[in-house]
This record gives sequence, structure tokens and C-alpha cells, in this order.
Amino acid sequence: MDRPLGNGRKNPGESAALQHYRTEFNTLCIRHASLRKQLLEAEEKTAELNDQHSRKITSLQQDFEQQKMMLMARIKQLSKTVDEYRLKAGENLSLKEQVRIMSEEIYQKHMPNSASLSQALLREQIKVRSLEMDHQLALKNLQDNISELQRTNEGKDFEIKQLTDENKSLSRRCAEAEERLQTIKRTAKARERDLEEKLVHLQVCWDATKEELKENLIEKDRQIQRLTKTVNTFDVDSAKLKDWENSRKEMEMKAKRNRAALRTEFNTLRGSLHTHVLLHVEVRLLSRNKVVTRLLNLRQEVRLFFQQQIIPSSMISCPTMIG
Repeated sequence: MDRPLGNGRKNPGESAALQHYRTEFNTLCIRHASLRKQLLEAEEKTAELNDQHSRKITSLQQDFEQQKMMLMARIKQLSKTVDEYRLKAGENLSLKEQVRIMSEEIYQKHMPNSASLSQALLREQIKVRSLEMDHQLALKNLQDNISELQRTNEGKDFEIKQLTDENKSLSRRCAEAEERLQTIKRTAKARERDLEEKLVHLQVCWDATKEELKENLIEKDRQIQRLTKTVNTFDVDSAKLKDWENSRKEMEMKAKRNRAALRTEFNTLRGSLHTHVLLHVEVRLLSRNKVVTRLLNLRQEVRLFFQQQIIPSSMISCPTMIG
């Protein structure tokens, strides 16, 4: 994907597109993992709440049964105590009646001993009163115990009602948690389907991009091969240019040496030519002087000739005639 082109640069368009797809794919994977983790946490939390709810309900039921058994045992015990007090009260009543009957019999049989009988009767009456007081005290204690048991039962009923309400609240909360869990599961399934569709789309895009990248890589390889051939040609041409440069430098050195030799020869020739020209000019001047001298002599002779022939002097002085 990050393979450089022939000129050493990366293709930013392809790299950005693939980076975008990869980033989106990683984001979707992270979201999928997060949703799956939330789903697992919700399931664990629901299982934990259900377990706690079950344990609490079991504990409340056990406490309720235990309290119920204790109350039943206490009620049985109090009922037994009441029955005992009732039996004692019945025995006391029968004993009182027996004492009365016995007193009457004793009074009738033992009339002479009335004083002793009166004392015995008084003692029996005191015993009966003592038994009656004990019976009343036992009845009062029994009533107090019954009232206390009623208050305890009312408290237990209130606790049972509270526990029942709490159980209903826990059941309602468990139902709400179950509903939320089902909602989370449905949402997770919908997101999972969406993620699967996106993954399929990304896979298709990735396959298409991969094929396009393969074609681009093949084309880049061809460009690299062409550039390699061009570089090799440039290397050959540069070697030839180096040879040509070396040849040119050698030719320039030879030209410089030839130029120096030619300059020296030219200077020599120029000196020789100057000397020759001077000599030639001098010779020409000398020859011209001779010619001029001869012409002057010839002119003089012509002048003399024309003077002798009586020619006007104006014609004689004409330069054309002289030339």
C-alpha cells in the first residue's frame, strides 16, 4: 500500500482511502467488541441479580418459616399453659366445693367442736383465697402473655408484609432488569447485523481496492522498468558524454597548444612580414625616387625640348602632359 512510485513519492490518494477504510473497520471492530463486552457484563449482572434475588427470597422464606414455627411453638406452649391454668382453676373450684361440702359435713357431724371446726374452716377459706389469688395472678399473666403474643404476631405480620412488599419490589426490579437485558440483546443483535453488513461492504470495497492496487502496482512496476531502462540509457549517455568531455578537454588543450604555437608563428611571421614590408616599401621608395628623379629629368628635357620648339609655357606646366 505504501510502496513508493518511480519518482520516489507515495500515492496519497490511495493511502488515504485505505487508511480511511482501515480506520473505519478498526472502529467498527472496537464498537463490536465493546457491545459484546457490555452484553456479557449485562448478562453477568442479571445472573448475579437473579442469584441474589433467589438467595434473598430463600433466606426470607427460611426466616419466615422459622419465625412461623417459633410462633406456632410459642402459641402451643401458651395454649398448653392456658389449659394448665384452666385445669388448675377447675381443680381449685372443685376443691373449694369439696371444702365447702366437707365443712358442712364436719359442721353437722361435729357440732360440739364448732370452735375448732371454725378455725379449720377459716384456715381452709384462707387457703381457698390464696388459691383464688394465685389463679387470678395466673390469669393476668396469661392475658399479658396473650397480649404480648398478639403484639409479637402483629410485628411479625408487619415484617412479613414488608418482606412480601420487598419481594414484590425485587420481582418487579428483576422483571425490569430482564426486560432491559432483552432490549440490550436485541440492540446488540441489531448492531451485530449492522456491523456484519458493514464488514461485508468493507470486504467488497477492500477486494476492489486490492485489485485496483494490484493493477496500479503492476503499472508502477512497468513505469519503474521503463525508468530503469531510461536511467541505464542515461548512464550510457553520461559515460559517452564523459568520454566526449574528456575528448573535448584534450582537444581544447591541443587547440590551446596549437593556438600558442600559431600565435608564436604568427608573431614570427608578422615580424618577418613587417621587416619584409619595410624593406619592400623602402625598395619601392627608392625605386620611386629613382623614377621621380628620372621623371624630373625627363620633364626638364621635355621642357627644354618644347622651349626649343617655341611652345607656350602654360602648356608645358600642365601635369597631364607630364604624366
